[in-house]
Amino acid sequence: MLPQQAVHAQSETASHTVTITVEESVRLDLEDGPTLTVEQGETATAETSYAVHSNHQASHSIRASIEDAGDLPDGITVSAAMEAPGQSEEASESEPLALAEGEEVTLVEDLSRANATGLTLTYEADIDPTVAPEQFEVEITYTIAED
Repeated sequence: MLPQQAVHAQSETASHTVTITVEESVRLDLEDGPTLTVEQGETATAETSYAVHSNHQASHSIRASIEDAGDLPDGITVSAAMEAPGQSEEASESEPLALAEGEEVTLVEDLSRANATGLTLTYEADIDPTVAPEQFEVEITYTIAED
């Protein structure tokens, strides 16, 4: 017969500290760009949507500019307006502001700590009667910058 060995239950615990660092982040997501069909001498409006996510405590703004006007002729004015996060669509409705190549226009001010989707982005194209019929594309860049 084998000698019996004493069985001792061992209770061991261990612990350590987990450090979590939340980095500042800001993200702007745009839905597909709309197509505006407009007659000479008229103005057309189209809507799409955007989302903005930011954990910044400091106030930021969303600015827009035409990055590449391509062969956009004189006589076409492209404007944009954005619904501000945290406000009703009616409260944040503003007239579209004309965009220009290389010049930033502020569309949303005082943006901080936002997590909003389905916000309205409105484009307007105003066409002078002298503009020849043709299709034009304009690249618009949006920037979130600290105020």
